[in-house]
Amino acid sequence: MSKSASTRGSSADTTLFIRPVLEWVFWIALVGLYVQQTSYFDETLQNYRLGATGWPRALCLVAVVGATGQLITRLLEIHRGSPEELGLNEEPVERNWRQMALHLSIFGFPFCFLYVVPAIGFYVAAPLFVLGLLLLLGVRKPLTIALVVAIVFGLFLVAFTRFFYVALPVGSIPFFYDVNVAVIEFTRYGK
Repeated sequence: MSKSASTRGSSADTTLFIRPVLEWVFWIALVGLYVQQTSYFDETLQNYRLGATGWPRALCLVAVVGATGQLITRLLEIHRGSPEELGLNEEPVERNWRQMALHLSIFGFPFCFLYVVPAIGFYVAAPLFVLGLLLLLGVRKPLTIALVVAIVFGLFLVAFTRFFYVALPVGSIPFFYDVNVAVIEFTRYGK
């Protein structure tokens, strides 16, 4: 092998590591910004020892661990495999507008969820969000959709309403407010 070929392979190997590291830096910076924002509502709560920022900061820790785990996994994959195995090739990838629109809608859908939650409440919006996200991700089997929505929403109800009673938005539109309050009362019944 010639010297230029080995040098070119070495720089190509180095560039393979740049994207995962930059993604990790992005996620860590985003989590850092989020942690900094939690200082605005850091208060001691009478019945909750972790305070108002306990859950948000715990989620930040999970995000950091997840991002670091993903970085390590991707770096190990790059180190073990050749660029051909990683799906890298010299020819440009043709962009499909429909696929790009789907990716943008998957990215934008959580923002729509955040926009409607104050109006219709979390307990109405959450199952609709999970349903919509499953449909956007291509899940079409009714039983699978029903089970996933029921399990995810059930876990939300048990964890955040029954055990920890996190004050989630109940909506400002009267009908949705009543539905949200009914869901809370049903979930907390007997407590």
